[in-house]
Amino acid sequence: MASWQLVALVAALSVCLGEGLQCYKCDGVCTSLIRQNVTCTEGQLCGIEKHQEHHTGNIISITKELCLNKSLCNTAENRTTGLSSAPIRYTVNYSCCSTDLCNSGSMATFTMLTGIFALVAMWLNI
Repeated sequence: MASWQLVALVAALSVCLGEGLQCYKCDGVCTSLIRQNVTCTEGQLCGIEKHQEHHTGNIISITKELCLNKSLCNTAENRTTGLSSAPIRYTVNYSCCSTDLCNSGSMATFTMLTGIFALVAMWLNI
């Protein structure tokens, strides 16, 4: 094999096998001071995990930025925690994106704003 072909092969492999997707990682209140950059493993995408608890009529929301397994993307699940006599029920929504550092909390805000606009439009019969 010619030396230029070997160099081209090594360069191509470096691009294909380069570092994984870079994502933000943060639990709870995420700011640029607390947020970390992490590298996802194969089979993962950048994601946002949003916990919404509906206890006693109040909605408490916790957002996590992290690497998520692709199988969780765009899914939701209902969970229960706490004492059996006073269970706390909450929903976990998973959303993903596939470019470096794309999972800032603004992704969840955009989804929420889109939902609010859709509700207002339905209310106004637009």
